[in-house]
Amino acid sequence: MKKIKLNQKMLEEWAKQGYTHQVREYTESIESNPAAVLEFCNIAGSWFVDYDWWADPRFKPAVDQIDESISALHKHLDDLYLKPIITIIRTQPLATVELSWISSSFGLVLWDRFFVECEDPVILLSINFTSADVRYKLAPTNTPRAISPLHRFHPERFRSTRAYAEKFSRLYRQNAEFNTGAITEVSLNKALAHLMKGLNERIVSYPSRHKKDDDNPTIVFNREIIFGIAYGRFAQAGRQIMDFPPGLCEMLSHTDIGEIPVGEIKLPYVCQYLHFGPQQHLELEPGWFVDGAYIESQGGPGELNIVVTAKPSNQELFDLWYLNAEPLYSQSFKGEHGEVYLGTALETVLRERLNEQFEKEARAEGGFLEGEAKKLISEQGQESIFASVVDIGARTARIEIDETNRRHPVFIEALKLIINGLLYITAYPEDIETTWPDKAPLALRDKALHGNSREMDKAKSKLTELGYSPVHLCGKSFTLHHSDAPHLPSDGHKSLHWRRGHWRNQPYGAGRTQHRLRWIMPMLVGTKNNPNDEPELGHIYLVS
Repeated sequence: MKKIKLNQKMLEEWAKQGYTHQVREYTESIESNPAAVLEFCNIAGSWFVDYDWWADPRFKPAVDQIDESISALHKHLDDLYLKPIITIIRTQPLATVELSWISSSFGLVLWDRFFVECEDPVILLSINFTSADVRYKLAPTNTPRAISPLHRFHPERFRSTRAYAEKFSRLYRQNAEFNTGAITEVSLNKALAHLMKGLNERIVSYPSRHKKDDDNPTIVFNREIIFGIAYGRFAQAGRQIMDFPPGLCEMLSHTDIGEIPVGEIKLPYVCQYLHFGPQQHLELEPGWFVDGAYIESQGGPGELNIVVTAKPSNQELFDLWYLNAEPLYSQSFKGEHGEVYLGTALETVLRERLNEQFEKEARAEGGFLEGEAKKLISEQGQESIFASVVDIGARTARIEIDETNRRHPVFIEALKLIINGLLYITAYPEDIETTWPDKAPLALRDKALHGNSREMDKAKSKLTELGYSPVHLCGKSFTLHHSDAPHLPSDGHKSLHWRRGHWRNQPYGAGRTQHRLRWIMPMLVGTKNNPNDEPELGHIYLVS
Protein backbone atom coordinates (compact mmCIF):
# COMPACT_ATOMS: atom_id res chain seq x y z
CA MET A 1 0.00 0.00 0.00
CA LYS A 2 1.38 3.40 -1.08
CA LYS A 3 2.02 5.68 1.89
CA ILE A 4 0.03 8.92 1.70
CA LYS A 5 1.16 11.94 3.69
CA LEU A 6 -1.65 13.90 5.29
CA ASN A 7 -1.70 17.69 4.87
CA GLN A 8 -4.01 20.62 5.66
CA LYS A 9 -5.20 21.02 2.06
CA MET A 10 -6.41 17.41 1.97
CA LEU A 11 -8.32 17.89 5.21
CA GLU A 12 -10.01 21.04 3.92
CA GLU A 13 -11.13 19.24 0.74
CA TRP A 14 -12.39 16.22 2.65
CA ALA A 15 -14.31 18.43 5.07
CA LYS A 16 -16.17 19.94 2.08
CA GLN A 17 -16.62 16.82 -0.04
CA GLY A 18 -17.39 14.25 2.67
CA TYR A 19 -16.39 10.60 2.46
CA THR A 20 -14.77 9.98 -0.97
CA HIS A 21 -12.48 7.36 -2.48
CA GLN A 22 -9.54 9.68 -1.69
CA VAL A 23 -10.43 9.46 2.00
CA ARG A 24 -10.61 5.69 1.74
CA GLU A 25 -7.22 5.54 0.01
CA TYR A 26 -5.69 7.37 2.94
CA THR A 27 -7.42 5.40 5.74
CA GLU A 28 -6.54 2.16 3.98
CA SER A 29 -2.88 3.21 4.00
CA ILE A 30 -2.85 3.66 7.79
CA GLU A 31 -5.36 1.08 9.09
CA SER A 32 -2.54 -1.37 9.88
CA ASN A 33 -0.85 1.26 12.08
CA PRO A 34 -2.84 1.82 15.32
CA ALA A 35 -0.78 4.87 16.35
CA ALA A 36 -1.41 6.57 12.97
CA VAL A 37 -5.12 5.73 13.20
CA LEU A 38 -5.51 7.37 16.61
CA GLU A 39 -3.55 10.42 15.44
CA PHE A 40 -5.87 10.78 12.43
CA CYS A 41 -8.95 10.40 14.62
CA ASN A 42 -7.82 13.25 16.86
CA ILE A 43 -7.32 15.51 13.84
CA ALA A 44 -10.53 14.45 12.08
CA GLY A 45 -12.60 15.21 15.14
CA SER A 46 -11.86 18.92 14.78
CA TRP A 47 -11.75 19.23 10.98
CA PHE A 48 -14.92 17.29 10.09
CA VAL A 49 -17.16 18.77 12.74
CA ASP A 50 -19.40 20.38 10.13
CA TYR A 51 -19.94 17.19 8.19
CA ASP A 52 -22.36 14.56 9.54
CA TRP A 53 -20.16 11.53 9.15
CA TRP A 54 -22.48 9.48 11.34
CA ALA A 55 -25.35 10.02 8.88
CA ASP A 56 -23.50 8.43 5.97
CA PRO A 57 -25.38 5.18 5.16
CA ARG A 58 -22.06 3.36 5.04
CA PHE A 59 -21.54 4.05 8.77
CA LYS A 60 -24.92 4.87 10.29
CA PRO A 61 -26.01 1.26 11.13
CA ALA A 62 -22.74 0.65 13.00
CA VAL A 63 -22.95 4.04 14.75
CA ASP A 64 -26.55 3.35 15.81
CA GLN A 65 -25.56 -0.05 17.23
CA ILE A 66 -22.72 1.50 19.21
CA ASP A 67 -24.98 4.26 20.52
CA GLU A 68 -27.61 1.73 21.57
CA SER A 69 -25.05 -0.30 23.50
CA ILE A 70 -23.70 2.84 25.22
CA SER A 71 -27.25 3.80 26.28
CA ALA A 72 -27.81 0.30 27.67
CA LEU A 73 -24.55 0.56 29.64
CA HIS A 74 -25.55 3.92 31.15
CA LYS A 75 -28.89 2.43 32.15
CA HIS A 76 -27.27 -0.70 33.58
CA LEU A 77 -24.89 1.30 35.78
CA ASP A 78 -27.39 4.12 36.40
CA ASP A 79 -24.71 6.62 35.44
CA LEU A 80 -25.38 8.94 32.51
CA TYR A 81 -21.98 10.60 32.87
CA LEU A 82 -19.88 7.45 32.69
CA LYS A 83 -17.30 7.67 29.91
CA PRO A 84 -17.20 4.28 28.16
CA ILE A 85 -14.27 2.92 26.22
CA ILE A 86 -14.89 2.10 22.57
CA THR A 87 -12.40 -0.26 20.96
CA ILE A 88 -12.56 -0.95 17.23
CA ILE A 89 -10.74 -4.10 16.17
CA ARG A 90 -9.88 -4.44 12.49
CA THR A 91 -11.25 -7.83 11.52
CA GLN A 92 -11.97 -7.60 7.78
CA PRO A 93 -14.51 -7.73 6.22
CA LEU A 94 -16.31 -7.00 9.49
CA ALA A 95 -15.11 -4.86 12.36
CA THR A 96 -15.29 -5.99 15.97
CA VAL A 97 -16.56 -3.43 18.48
CA GLU A 98 -15.90 -3.75 22.22
CA LEU A 99 -17.42 -1.46 24.84
CA SER A 100 -15.88 -1.37 28.30
CA TRP A 101 -15.72 0.70 31.45
CA ILE A 102 -13.29 1.10 34.32
CA SER A 103 -14.43 -0.46 37.59
CA SER A 104 -12.82 0.63 40.85
CA SER A 105 -12.93 -3.01 41.99
CA PHE A 106 -12.02 -4.99 38.87
CA GLY A 107 -10.33 -2.51 36.53
CA LEU A 108 -11.32 -2.83 32.87
CA VAL A 109 -14.72 -4.57 32.57
CA LEU A 110 -16.05 -5.65 29.18
CA TRP A 111 -19.67 -4.61 28.64
CA ASP A 112 -20.40 -5.65 25.07
CA ARG A 113 -18.78 -7.21 22.03
CA PHE A 114 -20.30 -7.41 18.55
CA PHE A 115 -19.50 -7.35 14.83
CA VAL A 116 -20.50 -4.51 12.51
CA GLU A 117 -20.45 -4.25 8.75
CA CYS A 118 -18.04 -1.44 8.00
CA GLU A 119 -15.69 -1.06 5.08
CA ASP A 120 -13.63 1.58 6.87
CA PRO A 121 -12.96 0.98 10.61
CA VAL A 122 -10.75 4.10 10.75
CA ILE A 123 -13.60 6.45 9.83
CA LEU A 124 -15.96 4.57 12.16
CA LEU A 125 -13.56 5.35 15.00
CA SER A 126 -13.07 8.96 13.92
CA ILE A 127 -16.77 9.76 14.06
CA ASN A 128 -17.30 12.15 16.91
CA PHE A 129 -18.08 9.91 19.91
CA THR A 130 -17.44 12.83 22.23
CA SER A 131 -18.61 11.00 25.32
CA ALA A 132 -16.28 8.04 24.90
CA ASP A 133 -12.61 7.12 25.02
CA VAL A 134 -11.67 5.49 21.69
CA ARG A 135 -9.07 2.80 21.02
CA TYR A 136 -8.00 0.87 17.95
CA LYS A 137 -6.49 -2.62 17.61
CA LEU A 138 -5.50 -5.03 14.91
CA ALA A 139 -7.05 -8.46 15.02
CA PRO A 140 -4.68 -11.05 16.49
CA THR A 141 -3.38 -13.74 14.21
CA ASN A 142 -5.69 -16.67 14.74
CA THR A 143 -3.83 -19.93 14.82
CA PRO A 144 -5.95 -23.04 15.33
CA ARG A 145 -5.60 -24.27 18.90
CA ALA A 146 -3.94 -27.64 18.91
CA ILE A 147 -6.05 -30.11 20.85
CA SER A 148 -3.92 -32.43 22.94
CA PRO A 149 -4.63 -36.16 22.64
CA LEU A 150 -5.06 -36.04 26.41
CA HIS A 151 -7.87 -33.48 26.11
CA ARG A 152 -10.38 -36.31 26.38
CA PHE A 153 -9.28 -36.73 30.00
CA HIS A 154 -10.73 -34.23 32.47
CA PRO A 155 -7.40 -33.38 34.17
CA GLU A 156 -6.00 -32.18 30.85
CA ARG A 157 -9.16 -30.22 30.01
CA PHE A 158 -9.01 -28.61 33.44
CA ARG A 159 -5.28 -27.78 33.21
CA SER A 160 -5.59 -26.21 29.76
CA THR A 161 -8.54 -23.93 30.67
CA ARG A 162 -7.75 -22.83 34.24
CA ALA A 163 -4.82 -20.50 34.76
CA TYR A 164 -4.74 -21.47 38.44
CA ALA A 165 -4.60 -25.24 37.87
CA GLU A 166 -0.84 -25.47 38.21
CA LYS A 167 -0.95 -23.26 41.32
CA PHE A 168 -3.09 -25.93 42.99
CA SER A 169 -0.74 -28.57 41.61
CA ARG A 170 2.36 -26.92 43.07
CA LEU A 171 0.79 -26.19 46.46
CA TYR A 172 -0.41 -29.78 46.89
CA ARG A 173 2.87 -31.30 45.73
CA GLN A 174 4.85 -29.13 48.14
CA ASN A 175 2.57 -28.75 51.16
CA ALA A 176 -0.15 -31.43 51.36
CA GLU A 177 0.18 -34.56 53.48
CA PHE A 178 0.68 -37.35 50.96
CA ASN A 179 -1.59 -40.08 52.37
CA THR A 180 -4.53 -37.95 53.49
CA GLY A 181 -4.33 -34.83 51.32
CA ALA A 182 -4.51 -32.64 54.43
CA ILE A 183 -3.18 -29.14 53.75
CA THR A 184 -2.55 -26.14 55.97
CA GLU A 185 -5.07 -23.33 56.06
CA VAL A 186 -2.40 -20.90 54.86
CA SER A 187 -1.63 -23.00 51.76
CA LEU A 188 -5.30 -23.55 51.01
CA ASN A 189 -6.00 -19.83 51.26
CA LYS A 190 -3.17 -19.17 48.80
CA ALA A 191 -4.74 -21.62 46.37
CA LEU A 192 -8.17 -20.04 46.77
CA ALA A 193 -6.69 -16.58 46.17
CA HIS A 194 -5.25 -17.82 42.85
CA LEU A 195 -8.63 -19.34 42.01
CA MET A 196 -10.52 -16.12 42.77
CA LYS A 197 -8.08 -14.02 40.74
CA GLY A 198 -8.23 -16.35 37.73
CA LEU A 199 -12.02 -16.63 37.92
CA ASN A 200 -12.50 -12.84 38.10
CA GLU A 201 -10.18 -12.34 35.13
CA ARG A 202 -12.24 -14.71 33.02
CA ILE A 203 -15.56 -13.25 34.15
CA VAL A 204 -14.63 -9.64 33.31
CA SER A 205 -13.33 -10.76 29.89
CA TYR A 206 -16.83 -11.92 28.95
CA PRO A 207 -19.36 -9.25 27.91
CA SER A 208 -21.39 -8.55 31.02
CA ARG A 209 -24.34 -7.44 28.89
CA HIS A 210 -24.77 -11.02 27.67
CA LYS A 211 -24.57 -12.74 31.05
CA LYS A 212 -27.71 -14.47 32.24
CA ASP A 213 -29.59 -13.26 35.29
CA ASP A 214 -29.49 -16.74 36.79
CA ASP A 215 -25.67 -17.03 36.70
CA ASN A 216 -24.54 -17.87 40.24
CA PRO A 217 -20.87 -17.02 40.90
CA THR A 218 -21.05 -18.74 44.31
CA ILE A 219 -21.96 -22.08 42.71
CA VAL A 220 -19.17 -21.67 40.14
CA PHE A 221 -16.64 -20.82 42.85
CA ASN A 222 -17.67 -23.76 45.04
CA ARG A 223 -17.43 -26.20 42.11
CA GLU A 224 -14.03 -24.86 41.13
CA ILE A 225 -12.75 -25.43 44.67
CA ILE A 226 -13.75 -29.09 44.41
CA PHE A 227 -12.12 -29.47 40.99
CA GLY A 228 -9.01 -27.58 42.10
CA ILE A 229 -8.46 -29.80 45.16
CA ALA A 230 -9.08 -32.96 43.10
CA TYR A 231 -6.60 -31.78 40.48
CA GLY A 232 -4.06 -30.85 43.17
CA ARG A 233 -4.23 -34.33 44.67
CA PHE A 234 -4.08 -35.85 41.18
CA ALA A 235 -0.86 -33.92 40.49
CA GLN A 236 0.55 -34.80 43.90
CA ALA A 237 0.09 -38.52 43.14
CA GLY A 238 2.01 -38.29 39.86
CA ARG A 239 -0.90 -37.60 37.46
CA GLN A 240 -2.16 -41.18 37.22
CA ILE A 241 -4.82 -41.80 34.55
CA MET A 242 -6.56 -45.19 34.27
CA ASP A 243 -8.26 -45.61 30.88
CA PHE A 244 -10.94 -48.28 30.31
CA PRO A 245 -12.09 -49.47 26.85
CA PRO A 246 -15.81 -49.30 25.91
CA GLY A 247 -16.35 -53.07 25.94
CA LEU A 248 -14.98 -53.44 29.45
CA CYS A 249 -17.04 -50.43 30.62
CA GLU A 250 -20.19 -52.12 29.34
CA MET A 251 -19.47 -55.24 31.38
CA LEU A 252 -18.48 -53.33 34.51
CA SER A 253 -21.74 -51.35 34.37
CA HIS A 254 -23.65 -54.64 34.70
CA THR A 255 -21.73 -55.86 37.74
CA ASP A 256 -23.23 -55.41 41.22
CA ILE A 257 -21.44 -53.35 43.87
CA GLY A 258 -24.02 -53.06 46.67
CA GLU A 259 -22.45 -55.83 48.80
CA ILE A 260 -18.86 -54.65 48.41
CA PRO A 261 -17.48 -53.60 51.85
CA VAL A 262 -16.35 -49.97 51.56
CA GLY A 263 -13.30 -50.72 53.69
CA GLU A 264 -12.08 -53.32 51.19
CA ILE A 265 -11.95 -50.92 48.23
CA LYS A 266 -8.24 -50.52 47.42
CA LEU A 267 -6.61 -47.71 45.46
CA PRO A 268 -3.42 -48.29 43.44
CA TYR A 269 -2.37 -44.65 44.10
CA VAL A 270 -3.38 -42.07 46.70
CA CYS A 271 -5.22 -40.34 43.85
CA GLN A 272 -6.02 -41.30 40.27
CA TYR A 273 -8.36 -40.35 37.48
CA LEU A 274 -10.48 -43.16 36.01
CA HIS A 275 -11.62 -42.50 32.44
CA PHE A 276 -14.52 -44.36 30.83
CA GLY A 277 -15.40 -42.02 27.97
CA PRO A 278 -18.79 -40.22 27.74
CA GLN A 279 -21.53 -42.62 28.89
CA GLN A 280 -24.70 -41.79 26.98
CA HIS A 281 -26.90 -43.41 29.63
CA LEU A 282 -25.36 -41.31 32.42
CA GLU A 283 -26.46 -37.72 31.75
CA LEU A 284 -25.43 -35.68 34.79
CA GLU A 285 -27.05 -32.53 33.39
CA PRO A 286 -28.67 -31.91 29.98
CA GLY A 287 -25.90 -32.31 27.41
CA TRP A 288 -23.29 -33.40 29.99
CA PHE A 289 -22.37 -37.10 30.12
CA VAL A 290 -20.34 -38.83 32.83
CA ASP A 291 -16.89 -39.64 31.46
CA GLY A 292 -14.75 -40.38 34.51
CA ALA A 293 -13.91 -39.63 38.13
CA TYR A 294 -11.12 -38.58 40.47
CA ILE A 295 -10.73 -41.02 43.36
CA GLU A 296 -8.47 -40.10 46.25
CA SER A 297 -7.57 -41.70 49.55
CA GLN A 298 -8.17 -39.67 52.69
CA GLY A 299 -6.19 -41.93 54.98
CA GLY A 300 -7.61 -45.11 56.48
CA PRO A 301 -9.45 -48.06 54.88
CA GLY A 302 -12.67 -47.01 53.20
CA GLU A 303 -11.88 -43.29 53.54
CA LEU A 304 -12.36 -42.16 49.96
CA ASN A 305 -13.35 -39.03 48.10
CA ILE A 306 -14.89 -39.36 44.64
CA VAL A 307 -15.45 -36.51 42.18
CA VAL A 308 -17.46 -37.57 39.13
CA THR A 309 -16.77 -35.56 35.97
CA ALA A 310 -18.81 -35.08 32.81
CA LYS A 311 -18.06 -34.08 29.24
CA PRO A 312 -20.48 -31.95 27.21
CA SER A 313 -21.73 -32.88 23.77
CA ASN A 314 -21.20 -29.21 22.83
CA GLN A 315 -17.69 -27.84 23.45
CA GLU A 316 -19.12 -24.32 23.92
CA LEU A 317 -20.75 -25.48 27.16
CA PHE A 318 -17.33 -26.34 28.56
CA ASP A 319 -15.68 -23.15 27.31
CA LEU A 320 -18.04 -21.06 29.47
CA TRP A 321 -17.20 -22.90 32.71
CA TYR A 322 -16.59 -19.56 34.49
CA LEU A 323 -20.20 -18.46 33.93
CA ASN A 324 -22.11 -21.71 34.31
CA ALA A 325 -20.71 -24.15 36.85
CA GLU A 326 -19.32 -27.31 35.25
CA PRO A 327 -21.47 -30.15 36.62
CA LEU A 328 -19.94 -32.70 38.98
CA TYR A 329 -20.89 -34.97 41.83
CA SER A 330 -18.56 -35.13 44.80
CA GLN A 331 -18.91 -37.60 47.65
CA SER A 332 -16.69 -38.60 50.56
CA PHE A 333 -16.81 -41.91 52.43
CA LYS A 334 -15.18 -41.81 55.85
CA GLY A 335 -15.46 -42.97 59.45
CA GLU A 336 -18.27 -45.46 59.95
CA HIS A 337 -18.85 -45.62 56.17
CA GLY A 338 -15.81 -47.90 55.89
CA GLU A 339 -17.41 -50.50 58.17
CA VAL A 340 -20.52 -51.22 56.05
CA TYR A 341 -21.44 -52.42 52.59
CA LEU A 342 -21.42 -49.84 49.80
CA GLY A 343 -25.20 -50.01 49.34
CA THR A 344 -25.77 -49.08 52.97
CA ALA A 345 -23.09 -46.36 52.84
CA LEU A 346 -24.80 -44.75 49.83
CA GLU A 347 -28.10 -44.47 51.68
CA THR A 348 -26.30 -42.93 54.67
CA VAL A 349 -24.30 -40.33 52.74
CA LEU A 350 -27.38 -39.20 50.77
CA ARG A 351 -29.32 -38.66 53.99
CA GLU A 352 -26.40 -36.80 55.60
CA ARG A 353 -25.88 -34.65 52.51
CA LEU A 354 -29.52 -33.56 52.24
CA ASN A 355 -29.79 -32.88 55.99
CA GLU A 356 -26.75 -30.59 55.79
CA GLN A 357 -28.19 -28.72 52.81
CA PHE A 358 -31.61 -28.32 54.47
CA GLU A 359 -29.92 -26.92 57.58
CA LYS A 360 -27.96 -24.45 55.44
CA GLU A 361 -31.19 -23.32 53.76
CA ALA A 362 -32.95 -22.87 57.11
CA ARG A 363 -30.08 -20.82 58.55
CA ALA A 364 -30.09 -18.52 55.52
CA GLU A 365 -33.85 -18.04 55.53
CA GLY A 366 -33.71 -17.27 59.25
CA GLY A 367 -31.54 -14.24 58.63
CA PHE A 368 -28.53 -15.63 60.47
CA LEU A 369 -25.95 -14.01 58.18
CA GLU A 370 -27.71 -10.64 58.17
CA GLY A 371 -27.84 -10.68 61.96
CA GLU A 372 -24.18 -11.60 62.27
CA ALA A 373 -23.17 -8.86 59.81
CA LYS A 374 -25.11 -6.16 61.70
CA LYS A 375 -23.61 -7.39 64.98
CA LEU A 376 -20.08 -7.13 63.55
CA ILE A 377 -20.72 -3.58 62.24
CA SER A 378 -22.09 -2.54 65.61
CA GLU A 379 -19.13 -4.02 67.51
CA GLN A 380 -16.76 -2.04 65.32
CA GLY A 381 -18.69 1.19 65.95
CA GLN A 382 -19.51 1.61 62.27
CA GLU A 383 -23.32 1.77 62.41
CA SER A 384 -23.27 4.82 60.17
CA ILE A 385 -21.81 2.89 57.25
CA PHE A 386 -24.36 2.43 54.47
CA ALA A 387 -24.26 -1.23 53.56
CA SER A 388 -26.63 -3.78 52.12
CA VAL A 389 -26.20 -7.42 53.15
CA VAL A 390 -27.63 -9.86 50.63
CA ASP A 391 -27.66 -13.46 51.76
CA ILE A 392 -27.78 -15.79 48.75
CA GLY A 393 -27.23 -18.82 50.98
CA ALA A 394 -30.86 -19.96 50.82
CA ARG A 395 -30.89 -19.77 47.02
CA THR A 396 -27.55 -21.59 46.81
CA ALA A 397 -28.75 -24.29 49.23
CA ARG A 398 -31.93 -24.85 47.19
CA ILE A 399 -29.85 -25.20 44.02
CA GLU A 400 -27.63 -27.76 45.77
CA ILE A 401 -30.64 -29.71 47.10
CA ASP A 402 -32.14 -29.84 43.62
CA GLU A 403 -28.80 -30.94 42.14
CA THR A 404 -28.39 -33.68 44.74
CA ASN A 405 -31.85 -35.12 44.09
CA ARG A 406 -31.28 -34.94 40.34
CA ARG A 407 -27.70 -36.20 40.17
CA HIS A 408 -27.53 -38.80 42.96
CA PRO A 409 -29.22 -41.57 40.89
CA VAL A 410 -26.72 -40.91 38.11
CA PHE A 411 -23.91 -41.03 40.67
CA ILE A 412 -25.07 -44.47 41.87
CA GLU A 413 -24.95 -45.80 38.31
CA ALA A 414 -21.55 -44.16 37.72
CA LEU A 415 -20.25 -45.88 40.86
CA LYS A 416 -20.70 -49.23 39.15
CA LEU A 417 -18.02 -48.17 36.68
CA ILE A 418 -15.83 -46.50 39.33
CA ILE A 419 -15.88 -49.20 42.01
CA ASN A 420 -15.78 -52.09 39.56
CA GLY A 421 -12.95 -50.36 37.72
CA LEU A 422 -10.96 -50.11 40.97
CA LEU A 423 -11.69 -53.75 41.81
CA TYR A 424 -10.63 -54.79 38.31
CA ILE A 425 -7.22 -53.12 38.44
CA THR A 426 -6.72 -54.46 41.98
CA ALA A 427 -7.61 -58.02 41.00
CA TYR A 428 -5.83 -58.03 37.64
CA PRO A 429 -2.82 -55.69 37.81
CA GLU A 430 -1.13 -57.63 35.01
CA ASP A 431 -3.93 -56.54 32.68
CA ILE A 432 -2.67 -52.94 32.65
CA GLU A 433 -0.26 -51.42 30.14
CA THR A 434 1.34 -48.09 31.05
CA THR A 435 2.29 -45.61 28.35
CA TRP A 436 3.05 -41.90 27.93
CA PRO A 437 1.65 -39.45 25.35
CA ASP A 438 3.25 -39.63 21.90
CA LYS A 439 4.17 -35.93 22.09
CA ALA A 440 6.29 -36.45 25.19
CA PRO A 441 10.09 -36.39 24.52
CA LEU A 442 11.04 -39.78 23.13
CA ALA A 443 14.19 -40.20 25.26
CA LEU A 444 12.27 -39.50 28.47
CA ARG A 445 9.45 -41.85 27.44
CA ASP A 446 11.89 -44.69 26.81
CA LYS A 447 13.63 -44.21 30.16
CA ALA A 448 10.30 -43.90 32.01
CA LEU A 449 9.15 -47.22 30.55
CA HIS A 450 12.33 -49.25 30.11
CA GLY A 451 15.15 -47.64 32.13
CA ASN A 452 16.60 -48.89 35.39
CA SER A 453 14.94 -47.90 38.63
CA ARG A 454 16.87 -44.64 39.01
CA GLU A 455 16.41 -43.65 35.35
CA MET A 456 12.68 -44.42 35.49
CA ASP A 457 12.12 -42.28 38.58
CA LYS A 458 14.11 -39.38 37.13
CA ALA A 459 12.37 -39.56 33.74
CA LYS A 460 8.89 -39.78 35.29
CA SER A 461 9.65 -36.79 37.49
CA LYS A 462 10.83 -34.77 34.48
CA LEU A 463 7.80 -35.76 32.38
CA THR A 464 5.51 -34.71 35.22
CA GLU A 465 7.28 -31.34 35.45
CA LEU A 466 6.68 -30.88 31.70
CA GLY A 467 2.95 -31.47 32.23
CA TYR A 468 2.71 -35.02 30.84
CA SER A 469 0.68 -37.72 32.54
CA PRO A 470 1.10 -41.49 32.34
CA VAL A 471 -1.88 -43.33 30.92
CA HIS A 472 -2.59 -46.80 32.26
CA LEU A 473 -4.53 -48.74 29.62
CA CYS A 474 -6.74 -51.14 31.56
CA GLY A 475 -8.33 -54.28 30.19
CA LYS A 476 -5.59 -55.30 27.75
CA SER A 477 -6.51 -59.00 27.93
CA PHE A 478 -10.22 -58.26 27.90
CA THR A 479 -9.93 -56.21 24.72
CA LEU A 480 -7.78 -58.91 23.13
CA HIS A 481 -10.36 -61.63 23.75
CA HIS A 482 -13.51 -59.54 23.40
CA SER A 483 -13.43 -57.04 20.57
CA ASP A 484 -16.95 -55.98 21.50
CA ALA A 485 -19.11 -56.44 24.59
CA PRO A 486 -22.57 -57.99 24.23
CA HIS A 487 -25.56 -55.72 24.31
CA LEU A 488 -29.31 -56.00 24.38
CA PRO A 489 -30.68 -56.06 20.82
CA SER A 490 -33.22 -53.49 19.78
CA ASP A 491 -35.40 -55.90 17.78
CA GLY A 492 -38.04 -56.63 20.40
CA HIS A 493 -36.57 -59.70 22.11
CA LYS A 494 -37.91 -58.79 25.53
CA SER A 495 -36.96 -62.16 26.96
CA LEU A 496 -33.30 -61.27 26.78
CA HIS A 497 -31.88 -59.74 29.92
CA TRP A 498 -28.64 -59.28 31.78
CA ARG A 499 -27.59 -61.74 34.45
CA ARG A 500 -25.61 -59.34 36.52
CA GLY A 501 -21.98 -59.94 37.34
CA HIS A 502 -20.45 -59.87 40.81
CA TRP A 503 -17.19 -60.30 42.66
CA ARG A 504 -16.22 -63.46 44.52
CA ASN A 505 -13.65 -63.56 47.29
CA GLN A 506 -11.78 -66.61 45.94
CA PRO A 507 -9.64 -68.69 48.39
CA TYR A 508 -6.25 -69.88 47.10
CA GLY A 509 -2.76 -70.91 48.22
CA ALA A 510 -1.57 -73.48 50.75
CA GLY A 511 -4.57 -74.69 52.71
CA ARG A 512 -6.66 -72.14 50.75
CA THR A 513 -6.06 -69.66 53.54
CA GLN A 514 -5.44 -66.73 51.23
CA HIS A 515 -8.12 -64.82 49.32
CA ARG A 516 -8.29 -62.72 46.17
CA LEU A 517 -11.06 -61.14 44.19
CA ARG A 518 -12.37 -62.97 41.14
CA TRP A 519 -14.76 -61.36 38.70
CA ILE A 520 -17.84 -63.33 37.74
CA MET A 521 -18.70 -61.49 34.57
CA PRO A 522 -22.26 -60.52 33.57
CA MET A 523 -23.93 -62.28 30.67
CA LEU A 524 -27.00 -62.02 28.48
CA VAL A 525 -29.58 -64.75 29.01
CA GLY A 526 -33.04 -65.41 27.61
CA THR A 527 -35.15 -67.88 25.61
CA LYS A 528 -33.65 -70.18 23.03
CA ASN A 529 -36.24 -69.39 20.38
CA ASN A 530 -33.63 -67.40 18.56
CA PRO A 531 -29.89 -68.06 18.16
CA ASN A 532 -29.26 -64.54 19.29
CA ASP A 533 -30.78 -65.41 22.63
CA GLU A 534 -27.87 -67.61 23.57
CA PRO A 535 -25.88 -66.45 26.63
CA GLU A 536 -22.94 -64.25 25.74
CA LEU A 537 -19.78 -63.99 27.82
CA GLY A 538 -19.99 -64.54 31.55
CA HIS A 539 -18.21 -67.86 31.46
CA ILE A 540 -14.72 -66.48 30.83
CA TYR A 541 -12.60 -65.44 33.80
CA LEU A 542 -9.40 -63.53 34.01
CA VAL A 543 -7.03 -65.30 36.35
CA SER A 544 -4.15 -63.49 38.04
